[in-house]
This record gives sequence, C-alpha cells and structure tokens, in this order.
Amino acid sequence: MKKQACSFLAIASLIAMFSVAPTQAQTNRLIAASVPFNFVIGDRTLPAGEYIFMLVQTGGSDTVKIQSTDGHITAFVLTRASRVKVSQAEPKLVFNRYADQYFLSQVYGLEESTTQQLAKPRAEDRLAKMAAEKKNVSIAANKR
Repeated sequence: MKKQACSFLAIASLIAMFSVAPTQAQTNRLIAASVPFNFVIGDRTLPAGEYIFMLVQTGGSDTVKIQSTDGHITAFVLTRASRVKVSQAEPKLVFNRYADQYFLSQVYGLEESTTQQLAKPRAEDRLAKMAAEKKNVSIAANKR
C-alpha cells in the first residue's frame, strides 16, 4: 500500500511539473529605461516613469512584459520579432508621436539581432489618419 502511495505521489508530481513548465514565462533579457512622457500600449496609457522591459514566451508567442520599477504597474503586449543589423541592436525604445501622444512601437535589445515590433493600436490608427505629421522618438535603454 505504501509503495502504491509513493508511486502515485511521484507520478502526480511529474504531471504537475510538466503541466506548469510550458505556461511559465521564460525571460531572455531585461532592459530598463526612463520614459519621460505618458505612452500608449494596446488600449492602455502608462504614466511617465522608470520601467523594466522583458521578453517572455506565453503560449508560444513573444510577449513583452512592461513593469514599473516600483512594481505597481504591469502590462503585457504581444509582439513580432524582426531581424536587425548588429549595429542597430543596442537597447532602445521607439515611439510613434502624434502631437502630444506617444505610442510604443518597437523595443530593441531584448534578443540578439532582433527588435520586438508591437501591433499598432486602434487609437494610433485613428490619429495616423488625421495627423499631419508623425515623428519617431527613441529613448536609450540599459541592459540589466
């Protein structure tokens, strides 16, 4: 009876371990940046401040986790990886600016030789159609 109970516990432990592992986020690299203005990701506006950006795999998709350094703000956004030249691989954030609104569009430096491209939110699409001018704004980031 004890042998059966031990076998059952061992099998249950293995099942639990393997069922949890694929759903946990796998962090490749972290970068930190000070963003001096409010910015939009998806349908959410984040306040200016100090942030940590990390690439995680969730359900087989690349996702960027954005977290304030004090831990009070956390956001996730799906991304698409694109190859870049080695000279362009320095960590940085790229924002699309329309008047006084900033939309995070790319994150460099989370993986070697790639940039993470964020999907354009609907609000940015509307502004892009109405705005006379779009500017790209880059902010340097630091590897962590």
